[in-house]
Amino acid sequence: DDLSTAEINNTAEDLDNLKIYWYNKETGVFVYVGGELDYENSSVTADITKSGQYILAIDNCAPSVTDFKVTNETSTPTFKATVADMSGIQDFSFKIDGKEFVNDSNLSKFYSSSSALFEYQATEPLESGEHTATITASDSAGNVMVNSVTLTFNVDTDAPVIENLNISDKIYNGKINISANVTDANLNSVKAYVQNEDGIYTYDLEETDGIWSAEIEIPQDTTLTVWVSAYDC
Repeated sequence: DDLSTAEINNTAEDLDNLKIYWYNKETGVFVYVGGELDYENSSVTADITKSGQYILAIDNCAPSVTDFKVTNETSTPTFKATVADMSGIQDFSFKIDGKEFVNDSNLSKFYSSSSALFEYQATEPLESGEHTATITASDSAGNVMVNSVTLTFNVDTDAPVIENLNISDKIYNGKINISANVTDANLNSVKAYVQNEDGIYTYDLEETDGIWSAEIEIPQDTTLTVWVSAYDC
């Protein structure tokens, strides 16, 4: 049912903070609507634009930040977090290594109040090593986070190192052996590429006791170019 005016039957010290909230069924989050308190008529009134479930509530809690994480460890990582509050986020600040990149002036580009999801991809490349990101915020009810939420993360801009690459120059039963030592803090995969006049073929190398290797079946009676590449996160 639509609800634009709610009756007040009791009092509270912070009754001025009594506001109307709309429940978003898709996200499971109550969304701040607002409202004007009329003491004389014991009511709270707000403009309602959506049908659905509404509640009256007094918000005494500061914004909460959960699931704060980095989704990759490249030089321009993507940050995600759930920043939830019933009364609406304000005085928001997102910093990387102490430098602010998101605040109230541009928050709408990176934050959805209906889902409470914050997402930001770094625009200034970061050097390899350890970094920190922080989020602080308050809400329209005047609740302020006591401490900022800090995320420590690593950036890896160093390419994998391939050593002791061995590509057999002899064919046994239509196959050649490839092996190499590959080192990287965030190694994801090692692949071999074989090229002949018909195209380029890709093969995955597997790791055993620190050595990446594969036995590759190749076409007969043809000139081949073979190389190995390694990929990190």
